[in-house]
Amino acid sequence: MTTLTVTPSNDAGRCLPDPQEDIEMNRVSFACRQFLAVALIGLALPAGAEAISGLNVVAPDAGFSNVERNYAEMDEKYVRLGTARSAQQMREVALGQDKAALVRYAGKPVSANQDGSWDFDIRLPANDRRSTLVCQYRVYFDTEQKVSGTAWRRPQCADIVVGRKN
Repeated sequence: MTTLTVTPSNDAGRCLPDPQEDIEMNRVSFACRQFLAVALIGLALPAGAEAISGLNVVAPDAGFSNVERNYAEMDEKYVRLGTARSAQQMREVALGQDKAALVRYAGKPVSANQDGSWDFDIRLPANDRRSTLVCQYRVYFDTEQKVSGTAWRRPQCADIVVGRKN
């Protein structure tokens, strides 16, 4: 019989038999158990939660809601007004931050998603400083309910916050 081990090669992360050892096949090496545990934890995360890590990621396909207003006389529910925030305020959002601090900087969320993430409509000053841009912003939380990642629907919004010209 042989044991399973993780080999440090281009096949990283795969459990391969080690023909050098004659131990029962049902014994799995410590490294392989660690790999399997991490893989199972990844499967247990809510949908979408593992996709975003880091700050100011651009994720137009993250399932943001759509609202359309074809006519000026349509009801207000078709308009995103957004909470007015400066780029500097949004730069204060940090990984590991609690929800109270997040609300202080980003304002109140407009919705909560099934995966536990929050959506915000943020009104930022455009780079021309004469107009504003209403931006969809999503914040993801870890198991301790601390900020684990943020995403903007539009790249222009992320550019404003990180200080890039768009």
